[in-house]
Amino acid sequence: MRKILFVTLWFLLVSQVFGQDLINLRGKTIFLPADSIHLDTLSIVPGSLTIMLSEGLPVPDTLFHINYLKSIIYPSIWLNRQYDSVYVSFRVFPFSWLNPTRHKQIGFNRIDPIKSRPMLVYSPSSSTDPFAGSEIVSNGNISRGLMVGNTRNPSLSSKLNLQLNGRINKDFLIEANLSDANIPIQPEGNTQQIQDFDRLYLRVYNPRNEILGGDFVLKSPTGFFMHMNKKVQGARITSQVIDNKSKKSKVTSSLSGAVVKGKYTQNTILGLEGNQGPYRLLGKNGESYIQVIAGSEKVYIDGILLTRGEQNDYVIDYNTAELRFTPKNLITKDKRIRIEFEYTEQSYARFLLAFNTDWKREKGNWYMHFFSEQDAKNQPLLQDLSTEQKSLLGSIGDQSGKAVVPNYFPMDYRNDRVLYKLIDTLVNGIRYDSVLVYSISPDSSKYQAGFSFVGSNKGDYSPATTSANGQVYKWSAPVDGVRQGSYAPFTRLISPRSKQIIVLGGKEQLSSRMGLSVEMAITKNDLNTFSNLDDSDNTGYGLTSRLNRVDPLRVDSSWILTSEIEYRRSGTYFDPLERFRSVEFERDWNLDEETMNGNENFIKTKLLLEGEDSIKAAY
Repeated sequence: MRKILFVTLWFLLVSQVFGQDLINLRGKTIFLPADSIHLDTLSIVPGSLTIMLSEGLPVPDTLFHINYLKSIIYPSIWLNRQYDSVYVSFRVFPFSWLNPTRHKQIGFNRIDPIKSRPMLVYSPSSSTDPFAGSEIVSNGNISRGLMVGNTRNPSLSSKLNLQLNGRINKDFLIEANLSDANIPIQPEGNTQQIQDFDRLYLRVYNPRNEILGGDFVLKSPTGFFMHMNKKVQGARITSQVIDNKSKKSKVTSSLSGAVVKGKYTQNTILGLEGNQGPYRLLGKNGESYIQVIAGSEKVYIDGILLTRGEQNDYVIDYNTAELRFTPKNLITKDKRIRIEFEYTEQSYARFLLAFNTDWKREKGNWYMHFFSEQDAKNQPLLQDLSTEQKSLLGSIGDQSGKAVVPNYFPMDYRNDRVLYKLIDTLVNGIRYDSVLVYSISPDSSKYQAGFSFVGSNKGDYSPATTSANGQVYKWSAPVDGVRQGSYAPFTRLISPRSKQIIVLGGKEQLSSRMGLSVEMAITKNDLNTFSNLDDSDNTGYGLTSRLNRVDPLRVDSSWILTSEIEYRRSGTYFDPLERFRSVEFERDWNLDEETMNGNENFIKTKLLLEGEDSIKAAY
């Protein structure tokens, strides 16, 4: 008896639930174009409405707007232009929220007005939310504080952190992350995912247009030669034009102007037996103390791309540019380690201009890309160039090794500084001029010096252990013509550079069985914009083309033969933005650095036979 009662109650409950689901579920086909469509007399349950295309694909909620209380849908301009009808499904409440609902009819002749006095609800006359009444969702915080100290005057501080997301009007949406607080920290490189805390941007967009300002990433466009992954700060405008008649032609263009955050380089690391790290990364000009742009690195071992993270292959300290491998990859002297990354290099203000356009047609795609990156030679940041130093840079051409100037200068004596005296000395009958010797005497300590690492046995100074308030360097005389130090009292001037690249190319389906792709690139790389010398090697070019054909072996055969021929040529002075060959290209072809500096002609042919059950044979 108890079982029968339980089954009966369960059946009634499930029937009631399914009955309610079937009662409040609606579905209808609406016809476009239309400014607004009234779906039902009852209010729609929020979040229950879905729109399906004729292809069975759902429509993103960014392409329409819905008023749930009034049961009215507002399609976007794009949806009205692209489709004639769509299918709408939704659920409704058992009543309309707009119609008044009363439990009893109020009559003043039967109810005491004092006892039936309604509850008064007070609301402010004006809302403090600037986005009240709009479809923009905002969240964040504003903080204000008072800073005081025993060595400073009181001051007020204010910080803003604001996130916006929503619809401006029926055509455009907005997405933003705004803040006036500087975040000088970088994310840790010990996880697989990197979150950019300091990424600030404002984005206004719809399916065909976009305006983006702030921090964004320039990624590789269509093509073979132009590879890049740059984090920049500036603005980008993107627009898309579609042929409304055929809908088979589409042109997409974008224009970007920004300040460059980093400079691209690559390091080859010689692994030490059993040493997992840390391994110090160096800049393009051999800079020792650099800061790696977070998330810009690609680490390879024996040609295999590794994954960042404590539980994966490696971790990296972006602030100190140190790389350490996890026990998952044991390092030996035979490991081929290669890393590509971007690092902060603020010798000059560096600006970027990029333009990309893609034309997609039914039988082919064609594109044109332009990229320009240039140092502002009259806006040095970390080095103050005198007139003499600019003249020196203008006289050396591309020979950056000659851009060296002494780095010691007169300084008044102070007991909290490391100072030197300048002397001449005689060692083994050889006279040496301008030797710096550490001194604590007020009469002779007249110079302050800066030392740069130049390599083992390439300098005359070495670090010395003293009780001074700072690092002291000690001079040593050469022995049999061999220098005994690794440091020298000079500084290397960084020359301003510029690089441009333009790419033209495309793919065309010549027939139902034959296709052709071609691309040409021209690069201009000036290693010293202060000098016109050695500019004959600035311009280089690259060319690649491929022809492929697909044919069945017989008319009634399922076996398909694909034939392909590819030709690539790159000139001696061709200098792309980043590596476009495979990471193991030099090793695969047994090439050295000197051979890679010449003209390259690369020819490849391929025959591929494919049959049923994924059987393949290729030569």
